[in-house]
Amino acid sequence: MEGAKKATPNYEAGTRTGSNDADDMGNLTVITSLNEYSGETPAQQLESVLKRHPVFAFSKTYCPFCIEVKRTLSHLGVPLAVIEIDSNADGAKLSAVSKANTKHKTYPSVYIKGQHIGGCDSLMSLQRSGELDRLVRDLVVRPAGMGGQTLETLERNAVPRGTARHPLLWFPNTTNNHVVRVNAAIVVALSVVAIIFRDRSWAKWFVLGMCIDYTVLMCVGSTLSLSGTVSNLLTSPLPPDVRAGPGKQFANLCGVCFTAMGTGCYFGDQPEAGAVILACLVGAAGLQAFADFCVACLFFDIGLRLKIVPNDVFRIFANMQQETKDAWQYAHVSSGPAKPVHVDTNPQSRTALKYKIKSEEWTMEDFHLVRNVQITYFAVPMGLAGLAVAWKLATSWTDTWALSLGLPGVSDTLDIPTIVYKVVGLIAAFVYVVLAALYLIRFLRFRRKVLKEWQCPLRGASFGMATICLMLFAFLVYDVDGDVDNKAVPNFGRALWWIGAVGHMAMTVVKFGEWVGKRLELEHVHVSWMILPVGNLVAAMVAPLVDALASRHGAATAAVYGESLSVELGSFYFSFGYFMWLALFSITLLKVLTTHNSDESIRTLTFVWVAAPAVAGLADLVLCAEREKSDVVAPALSVAQCLPTFNQYLYLAIVMLLGLSWSAMPYIAFLGRAPFNMSYWNFVFPLAAIAAACVVYFATTGFLVGRVFAIVGLVAASAGAFVASMHTLILLVHRRGIFTPMPKFGPLAHFNLLHEAIRGAIPKLTDTLTSMDAANADSVVRFALEFRDLQVVHEEHSNHEDAYIFKLFAEFFDGHTRKYNDDHSRDHVLLHKMADQVNLLLSPSSSSEAKAAAVADLQRDVPPFIEHLLEHLQGEEDNLKPIGKRYLPIAAQVEMTRSIFFTTPAKRWELIMPYVLTHLPRHGQRVNYLKAFFWALPERAQQIGAILHRNLDAVMWERLRIELPEMVPRAAFNHWRYY
Repeated sequence: MEGAKKATPNYEAGTRTGSNDADDMGNLTVITSLNEYSGETPAQQLESVLKRHPVFAFSKTYCPFCIEVKRTLSHLGVPLAVIEIDSNADGAKLSAVSKANTKHKTYPSVYIKGQHIGGCDSLMSLQRSGELDRLVRDLVVRPAGMGGQTLETLERNAVPRGTARHPLLWFPNTTNNHVVRVNAAIVVALSVVAIIFRDRSWAKWFVLGMCIDYTVLMCVGSTLSLSGTVSNLLTSPLPPDVRAGPGKQFANLCGVCFTAMGTGCYFGDQPEAGAVILACLVGAAGLQAFADFCVACLFFDIGLRLKIVPNDVFRIFANMQQETKDAWQYAHVSSGPAKPVHVDTNPQSRTALKYKIKSEEWTMEDFHLVRNVQITYFAVPMGLAGLAVAWKLATSWTDTWALSLGLPGVSDTLDIPTIVYKVVGLIAAFVYVVLAALYLIRFLRFRRKVLKEWQCPLRGASFGMATICLMLFAFLVYDVDGDVDNKAVPNFGRALWWIGAVGHMAMTVVKFGEWVGKRLELEHVHVSWMILPVGNLVAAMVAPLVDALASRHGAATAAVYGESLSVELGSFYFSFGYFMWLALFSITLLKVLTTHNSDESIRTLTFVWVAAPAVAGLADLVLCAEREKSDVVAPALSVAQCLPTFNQYLYLAIVMLLGLSWSAMPYIAFLGRAPFNMSYWNFVFPLAAIAAACVVYFATTGFLVGRVFAIVGLVAASAGAFVASMHTLILLVHRRGIFTPMPKFGPLAHFNLLHEAIRGAIPKLTDTLTSMDAANADSVVRFALEFRDLQVVHEEHSNHEDAYIFKLFAEFFDGHTRKYNDDHSRDHVLLHKMADQVNLLLSPSSSSEAKAAAVADLQRDVPPFIEHLLEHLQGEEDNLKPIGKRYLPIAAQVEMTRSIFFTTPAKRWELIMPYVLTHLPRHGQRVNYLKAFFWALPERAQQIGAILHRNLDAVMWERLRIELPEMVPRAAFNHWRYY
């Protein structure tokens, strides 16, 4: 046709081998001239274009969203005609008419069968819902499958892989525009403050803080930024306005540049120049905040036009925008789930099967302040109390203490006002009292739940957090207002110490006995166990400072053991705490190194490795110094000999902190991938502990680097506590993720997730069944593909259940699985009967009458089968899944998952795993499905990764790879060999 030409894609092909490396754009027609289209006016010409081309779009050659629309429609086999606005002046006139008619101002602008659909986001929403397939089904010119004479030989068309990439570092692919705009308003306010008070001494530090905050925004997004978390809290009641991440990351990079230049001017005694730079930032941020206009995005758009920015950087966003909205809706809007139903198979027997039928939605929405308060929530007051201790040490207290030991002290101390630690301490005390009251009520009303927590190998040691708080409070209050001679206050501090220390030692003894006496495996060992030795080290540090015994040695004994008996009491706690720290560190390090650690919510406790040497160093310094100051000859010299050992503890903690922080790098992804949950509070106390140690290091050495360590440590710990507090308030606003039951995850999670995938696939199966026409071979192939996939998945999954899962369940509770085993037998017969009908339809030798009869039979028999299948799946989840959760140990679940994987041929996994991942509605479910297998089969992770790399497009692969880097196969990006 004159004025139109076939086009090939102007983006790079993917790196995948095989026929689907490049995206097939053979069905794309680019309209270069309007001469072939009738009409005197642009409106008439547009009408002519829409009549001739059922699927049409206004586009731009460089626009990544336009490219994604072309890719999506071409993959469906739909002929698409486009007018590239940036290279067709006449087409721009038609586009102006379209804009006036539809009020759609951006590109692409898509029409299907003369109706305006919208842009890329609208098209992708239609694709996600399945509506797009129905709209264009009669326009498809490419066969739905290949080799389709039987179900066994039928193959799907290769998935066009293409390329996709994430924003830099940890920045998300999607952002919430409400958060972006509020954050920009905060930037405007902060910049104005910095401009007005530019001559004040603190202004330069204020601007430096803005620069640091912008750097965090640029690297991570709003989740770890101080201003970003405030913005998240303020906008938390609103549904998200989902926007693309890459352009916003560039905008944050521009913010880094502006604030960095401003910082340089302020520190260089050029505040006027710095104010001018910040005024420019005010202008740009003001446009974003109040006019929703992103200046930096204009320059990012220019980068796309000049091909400086790769156009595939938006592809992940384009494909996950609607999913992000749906996921938010699922997580934050109540679905009205049914209340749990208690099932007792034999009330006369205590050991009979007893369980609850409850949905995941109920678990997620079950907000209850008492029933669901967790012992692990005491990480909140522990972190805040530890932060208060660090700020107290940054007051004149530490220098006074150093002088009392005979050390020279530091003339240039931090000298932080005491009001800081008192405010933080009061907040910690308030949170502690509230949680303690709630947990006491829980103990009285739900004792079995408390007992389950105590017996849990992962959470039992967390009871030590409550007693650690008391000992930290003892240090905070023992000399309040500096009135050590006031007997009431020190006695209160001592009382807190004794309650906390005795309770903590009792827990340590009991737990140590249980660890020794109970049969445990490496899977049961957890870094939370180190809370107990850390608590003993806290007791050792605080005992001499609060003078827990308030008794003195005689003169002769004091020369050896120190003047106060509290030193010996502290040594008692230090001895076991120090020994168990070293022992448990070795064991838990082995566990982390050699197991998958699939549950990300418990990975955060690895930061207790940082707290242990920091607190041990402080305890050792206090005990040593209090002991050596009794030296009648040279007390200062004797005390000074304690410092090198303390310094070594601190250096160990710093290296440990750096190493664990590095594990959050994107190519490792050990920490930081999960959305915020209450376990993130486990970062705060270790940060506070290392900050406290850095403050004492500076106070006792006077090193300049010590001052830097102290300031950085205090800022980092305070920022961590602030960010965690903001996110906690967001959870409270939504009533999700706090005071709700803890989600459970194990190696059998794939059992339920496969069911969810089948539910996700059934609408398309039903749709292709309804539209199937015996005279239309392509409609038959479309249904056959959906049916064949379901048949294979059903056959393998039911075999897994009969041979392994239900077999073991039946060994625990005989007869409970019989109904579902019988269902499988009947379903196999029905599926084989229906498969015969489908094969008859696919066979070229079948008569048209036979085919018509087969279609009628299938349209009659498949719907009731689907209805039965859905009931069957729900019955298994209600009545059998609780057995796996409540009764099967992890080792048995791992063994079953391994057996399941090795039973099924690899060729079938090539179908099953992509089927499950494609039809699961939420990304977190896809990740958990794979984690379940990697937990049980770490040595097969890269084999599974190779299967997925061959059968998924670049978008889903990249989203999974960034979460599960261990699955990346050889020769793929970010591959690390599993030896």
